[in-house]
Amino acid sequence: MKRFLALLLFGVSLFAQRVVVIHSVWGSPGGISLMNVFPPFSLRNGISPHGATLNKVIYSSGQLFTVSSGNGKIYIFTDDNIPNLQDSIEIGPMTNPYSAVVLGDKILVSLWEVDSLVSYDIKTKNRLWGLGVWRSPQYVGYNGNYYFAISTGYNRSTYTTDTSIIYKIDTLGNIVDTLKLGINLLYMDFLGGDSAIISGGDFFTSSTWKIYIISTDPLTVLDSVSAPTSFSFVKRVNGDTVLALSYSWAYYYLISSRAFIPLPLGSYYGFSEGEVYNERLFILTAGNYTSNGDLIVFNRNTNTIEHVATVDVGPISIALSPTTLSSREYIVRRPEVKGIYNVSGRKVDKLNGKGVYFIVDGKTLRRVVVR
Repeated sequence: MKRFLALLLFGVSLFAQRVVVIHSVWGSPGGISLMNVFPPFSLRNGISPHGATLNKVIYSSGQLFTVSSGNGKIYIFTDDNIPNLQDSIEIGPMTNPYSAVVLGDKILVSLWEVDSLVSYDIKTKNRLWGLGVWRSPQYVGYNGNYYFAISTGYNRSTYTTDTSIIYKIDTLGNIVDTLKLGINLLYMDFLGGDSAIISGGDFFTSSTWKIYIISTDPLTVLDSVSAPTSFSFVKRVNGDTVLALSYSWAYYYLISSRAFIPLPLGSYYGFSEGEVYNERLFILTAGNYTSNGDLIVFNRNTNTIEHVATVDVGPISIALSPTTLSSREYIVRRPEVKGIYNVSGRKVDKLNGKGVYFIVDGKTLRRVVVR
């Protein structure tokens, strides 16, 4: 129990039981793959093909959200053993939604093609607000009561890169801070408190390949390090260790020593995203995006590849997903219950809306799904 509580304090999703992968096939529907996070790493491919040129998958409160760039939609699935399509949000053709973040009953989406961010009510599908931003926004996230977004600066007319802008935005759509930084910045992950890591650079110009550590309150640069490649994805692993991926390379970045350590992944390439679960990294590799891709399970304790699963063409995005139950389970809060936690490890006062919760009574741990 002490181990459980300690992990909750650090916000680690201890109870995720599988990873969800979506596949991007240019102009065509993409499917979902599911794999257990423990040996024997059971895998299912080809589930629920949908959309066109899928780009991002998000897990939130017992649901899966996928971003479909090719037809301008957000798809909403149940997080079941076979995810079922529940609904979709029509954003519009030629908007090219790139990424999204879910906060309660709201979803914020970056629209790459029209230089905008847009927020929708998930239940009513009503548009809540829209915000014009600098060129070609990609990353969006949420931390400390604020949204964060990165406009890459990519010029779609001249096919050239430019200065990026980081935005800090309140939940009503008001810009509260901005930071011009780097060239073609692509991804951001939060390091705890008021700090974050950002990566990117022009693919062909090595002088622009950077890792930045920033403060988010206010938006200021704390550190800037030249990188060995243009990293399109970064994710904190633990402590000061970050997983950094580019198309051709996978590295650890050690924040305190500013060192880059290549992961021994052999000849794999076409890296897109990764997830962390305890001692394992789950890393997507799409190769040339025309033949089957792979989902690599890398064991951090042994520093070796533990397992490789062959997945469908074009694995592009991955998320941890608690496996839901087949029926509802109700509980009554009793005096001996010590705490209720959501899947992010945050203690809550009650079962507030749909989702997966964990009930700790000092002796046992119960998982509850509210649908």
